Amino acid sequence: MTETVKCGVRAVLILAALALSVGAARADDFYRGRTINFYVGFGVGGTYDLYARAVAAHLGHHIPGSPTVVAVNMPGAGGIAAANYMYRVAPKDGTAIAITAQSVATDQLFGVEGIQYDVRNFIWIGRITPVETIFFTWHTSPTKSFADAQQRVTTLGSSGSGDTVDPPRALNQYAGAKFKLVLGYRGSNDVALAVERGEVDGGYAAWADLAYRNRDWLDQKQVNLLFFMADRHPKLAPDVPLGTELAPTAEGKAVLGLFTAPNVIGRSVLTAPGVPADRVAILRQAFAATLEDPDFRADAQKIGLVPELMTGEELGKYVATLMATPADLVKKAEAIRQPAP
Repeated sequence: MTETVKCGVRAVLILAALALSVGAARADDFYRGRTINFYVGFGVGGTYDLYARAVAAHLGHHIPGSPTVVAVNMPGAGGIAAANYMYRVAPKDGTAIAITAQSVATDQLFGVEGIQYDVRNFIWIGRITPVETIFFTWHTSPTKSFADAQQRVTTLGSSGSGDTVDPPRALNQYAGAKFKLVLGYRGSNDVALAVERGEVDGGYAAWADLAYRNRDWLDQKQVNLLFFMADRHPKLAPDVPLGTELAPTAEGKAVLGLFTAPNVIGRSVLTAPGVPADRVAILRQAFAATLEDPDFRADAQKIGLVPELMTGEELGKYVATLMATPADLVKKAEAIRQPAP
């Protein structure tokens, strides 16, 4: 290589390095003086709202330029309205992020009406926490364990949403359970009241809600824990089985695995397709730093939130794998979701 060529190569490398440093500087300075709207696909007061606001209060401190992060509630269609907005309308510059339904992927997989997005194209920022749903019975019920539920009809209160009805129905088909769903309750709080009143044998709850809002139920052994969806709690309930473990066949485990997916996605944050990669990197790094922030963790403890990070990259891979589920397996799951009258 001649000296002239060597000088030319060095010049190209120097220019490239300068370009990269300028690009990084621009990315770092982009958020200065700006506002990030953090859309919440549900109303005020639930865990979607509470967790999003806890993150919003601290996220801007970890983004270069310290932008203001504002939580904006956008309820509608079980989180679909916010997901559609992020896909079709939201700015694609990194100033809009959202927490939509934990079923955002399976809703598309199962062809839920009204979807105008392709979940595979969303850019995932990270997961705040999974939702470890627990199904239980009241201490007065003869059903004390899942084995009992295989022997007697056990009534479970439900709001009718997929993640409250799909697992029991799947276990009826694949594990010989005899769950009878009583629909029409507005949510888990109403189900809890119905359980206490003896209207039904049992119901469901997000584990964090049960352990935080109804901790006396656990401490006083007022509930029988039947099975978890997503993951078991290692300290308070290490021996309670997972729904996927209760199905004896590979097909049953696979179908229950699909119904577990919303619990895995849990309370996750995404942004619109097309956001520049350098801003995505900033948002992901800031999100991960927020979940480790002692001030955030102190606030999280006050609302019963136990942060459990799943990175944006990991979420993207998980969703891509989920959406590649074979069509025949999806069809079997759909048959359970929409049972014959």
